[in-house]
Amino acid sequence: RIGSSDTGAKLPSVRQIHLEFKCSHATIDKALIELETEGFIERIPGRGVFVASPEKRVLSERAKKTRKGTILFAYPDYISYEYAVMAHQAEIQALRHGLSLVNIKLKIDTTYDYLLERIEKADNLKGVLILPSDPALENTTRERLAKLDVPVVILGPVLDNSDPAELRRVHPDHFESGRIMIEHLTHRG
Repeated sequence: RIGSSDTGAKLPSVRQIHLEFKCSHATIDKALIELETEGFIERIPGRGVFVASPEKRVLSERAKKTRKGTILFAYPDYISYEYAVMAHQAEIQALRHGLSLVNIKLKIDTTYDYLLERIEKADNLKGVLILPSDPALENTTRERLAKLDVPVVILGPVLDNSDPAELRRVHPDHFESGRIMIEHLTHRG
């Protein structure tokens, strides 16, 4: 029942959910914990439970304690089959390595300042994957990403050779990936 236009909407109380669906309080609490862990809802003590913004994927304290670290994956909000497969594969790989994956959905008009703020505030961040809505990231954004203390991988085509050496690009086309690697080796040794 929750849609993207419901951001900030207050959800029914546990008691109301219990009365409507005839399920135990423990089951409801478990579901709410899972929704909070996945970033779909926010629990605000004393105020209630609210639908979270699609851009705010926040791990609960429980998830932070059970993982070795976090990978942040930012991709366009307009989901396609290709993006869904990438997100799923990223989550599988993160779980295999004991890492949490935090998804940040980028709206068409989202500035990368928001993403950079989230990266800088993240605890135990091990890496960042970005599938930009526009492959031509601004030079200032690329420079700021390169200065981070974690590996940053941009998924998508290389439009020019002006990426800082600290950034890596991966393209789903293996021939394109090979060309990029050869180019990287010849230009940067």
